[in-house]
Amino acid sequence: MTSHHWTLSLGLFFLAFALSGLFLWIPAGIDSGVVERFRGRTEIGDAMAPTVATIGILITAIWMIVDGIRKLKSSSTPDGQEVLDRDSLFFLAMSIINFAVGFVLMVWLGPLIVDLVNASGGDIGSYRQLRDTVPYKYVGFVIGGGIIIFGFISLVERRWSGKLAAISLAAAVVLALIFDLPFEDILLPPNGDQ
Repeated sequence: MTSHHWTLSLGLFFLAFALSGLFLWIPAGIDSGVVERFRGRTEIGDAMAPTVATIGILITAIWMIVDGIRKLKSSSTPDGQEVLDRDSLFFLAMSIINFAVGFVLMVWLGPLIVDLVNASGGDIGSYRQLRDTVPYKYVGFVIGGGIIIFGFISLVERRWSGKLAAISLAAAVVLALIFDLPFEDILLPPNGDQ
């Protein structure tokens, strides 16, 4: 199997994933629509963010399919290059570890900090009560997201630096603000499940 076959296969997989998300998962899992009208006001619905993300996946999948088919038709012989070599497997393993560490931090860092503050004598309540208050609503998203961004930049550039860490943290803060500031009642991931 050549890299062109893998491109085509991944494109088909993500096409199926995006279509099932758009037509099955989002409508079944989210009550409000993409845009809601309430008392004459038009507001962004809960389905907006996952729909936009899924459309992005769909566009990328279509591009991968077209690119894979085009390259398969143009190459008369397979390139013979081993697709899953040692470096590819290392990158895949490190990517999975990076996502796992980032998501664990995203989910558990906010509640852990609240528990530590409560254990040290501060009576601030439970994380569920604080999940939409500053700084608790940002802690998990910013630190976990920053770790994910930093991990991928470091993995691709094959180096670590304080500058990369600062850029990653700044990018996570900007993403948190983009998600949080325009909306009155949105909970940053994963706070909705806490």
